[in-house]
Amino acid sequence: MNKLSQWSKDVKKINGVLGTKGGPERTNTASKEWCTSVKVELAKRDMTVNDLARAAGVMRDKMSCIINGKQWDEGIVAKIVETLGVEAPILAPVRKV
Repeated sequence: MNKLSQWSKDVKKINGVLGTKGGPERTNTASKEWCTSVKVELAKRDMTVNDLARAAGVMRDKMSCIINGKQWDEGIVAKIVETLGVEAPILAPVRKV
């Protein structure tokens, strides 16, 4: 069973218990364009995600989630903008999952 079908089954079960419909909303994330610009800038500077995480004072996994558009943390994003000199991100629209 793939993750999506298991997720769908879990959502149906939760909705049945709670009497709700649909899945949870996804939180704000940076746009794909911004995430790509960060990765391009890392490559230009020959930096790794570890290097950027160290410079920002955060864990590598958290940094990876942010630059891959999975999570949002205003403070960390500000450090990325400052460290790499990229433009501030545009938020991707919130979408239902």
